[in-house]
Amino acid sequence: MAPTIKNSFFSPSSAILVKKILRFLVPAVFFVIVFACIRFRNVFEYNVDEGMYTMRAFLHLKGYALYKQIWMDQPPVLVLILSYFFKTFGASIFLARLVTLLFSTLFIWAIYGIISKTQNTLSALWAAITIIFSLSYLYFSVSAVATIPVIATAVLSIYCLLCYEDTGKKRFIILSAIIFALALMIKFLAVIFLPGMLVEMFISGRSKKTCAESHACFPGLILLWFITFFAAILYIIRAASIDLSQIIQPYVLARKIVITGQPEASRCLFQWFKDASGVVPLVLCALIFTKRGQRKFFLVPLINLASVILVFSTHRPLWSHYYLYIIFPLSWLASYGIYALCNLIGEEWKNRNTVLSGNSTVKIICFSLALGFSLTMTYLEYPHLKWQLIKPELDSRRQDSGNRCVIDLMKGYAPKTHMVVTDRLIYAFYAGLPVHPYLATVSSKRIYCGLLTAKDYINIIIKERPELVLLTEETKMLGGNIEPFLKKDYELSYENECSGNIQKLYISKKIKRGFSEK
Repeated sequence: MAPTIKNSFFSPSSAILVKKILRFLVPAVFFVIVFACIRFRNVFEYNVDEGMYTMRAFLHLKGYALYKQIWMDQPPVLVLILSYFFKTFGASIFLARLVTLLFSTLFIWAIYGIISKTQNTLSALWAAITIIFSLSYLYFSVSAVATIPVIATAVLSIYCLLCYEDTGKKRFIILSAIIFALALMIKFLAVIFLPGMLVEMFISGRSKKTCAESHACFPGLILLWFITFFAAILYIIRAASIDLSQIIQPYVLARKIVITGQPEASRCLFQWFKDASGVVPLVLCALIFTKRGQRKFFLVPLINLASVILVFSTHRPLWSHYYLYIIFPLSWLASYGIYALCNLIGEEWKNRNTVLSGNSTVKIICFSLALGFSLTMTYLEYPHLKWQLIKPELDSRRQDSGNRCVIDLMKGYAPKTHMVVTDRLIYAFYAGLPVHPYLATVSSKRIYCGLLTAKDYINIIIKERPELVLLTEETKMLGGNIEPFLKKDYELSYENECSGNIQKLYISKKIKRGFSEK
């Protein structure tokens, strides 16, 4: 990928100003359109994980210690970022989603920068649009979960390596290592990007631009990167007092169990490639028709794609949003198809007085058909993408009366409430009430691994005597009945079931009597 391939269609002198403007204009336009057109403020919940990330940040803001008190099965950086924003601007789901949108904008800026540096403006623009309109990307761009932040920081780290290759300034190596450490401390799945980064460092180390003695540059380069990376990792582990057992244990246990409704890894990977079928023909055309000497530029995205397949073929559990890890390297590879087509047309335009060769004709036809197929698939996917964004808002409207009623009741008892016990953390977050920190992670992985059960809820209720207990449809996953243990000291204050959305709010009889007397 290292040296920029000579482009015969767009001359550097004529494109440099456009490149500089578009490098910032494209992500800025993306942010403005998403912010203005997707009413994510009105959506009650995009994903169950939203409640977990926002509640962990809320508890940390209240003074609870991560890992020591707040049980977490993920690294801490995203929670710390959300906690900082909550402290500065106030805790709200809108702010948490806005933080994710900022990460998404950063990702678009980084991928556009990578491709515009190594190819041309048109291929960079095409790759950015392809990613934006890929399945689930916009949905997770406005969801307060870790998927987009971890990909954004990892890709930004790769972009920093390219900046080093262009300038030879070692500060970009240090910055790349620090940013990748942050990515890994958002979610361990960032390790997927590491093999490709090592290859990019090797390419940078052999570049004449960055090292006069190319044979000696790579060891020093990678040593500097890893020293900085491990120093940043150790600092975060120490500063956040990370308990690695809480993070690693669920992953180890999940590999040994069969999770209900989870398809085989091969089926998931097949479905993800099927969902990305719009870009696959361009990838194939780029690999087949690009000149042999230029195929080395495919090395980094190909290794990244291989890492995705290797990791997710053994990872448990597998969720649909992991598809976003595949669309990045595929779009990067497919952008070379657009780039090669531009070069081919440019070369033929220069030789327009000569007859178009049969080989060039075949290439142009294949590239054009692949591009047409990609545009057609994007057009066909648009209604599904639009529905994916609209449906959460429609669901929120349908369930709004029940959600609002529960949250208003919880807020009404807030002055006398020190803690809430619930299996759906988003309700407590909206009410501005802390949950028991041991219950800050009510994930299916933790439940299926036996690390969280109905017995844990019962023990906490008996020991802590929380004033409010809210049970929802998630309770059935715990494998036990909690309600019989509530009859003595709690009163069912509200019950509702709408479209499978179960809400049962129990109030402590003690504070219920206190409010009744008032």
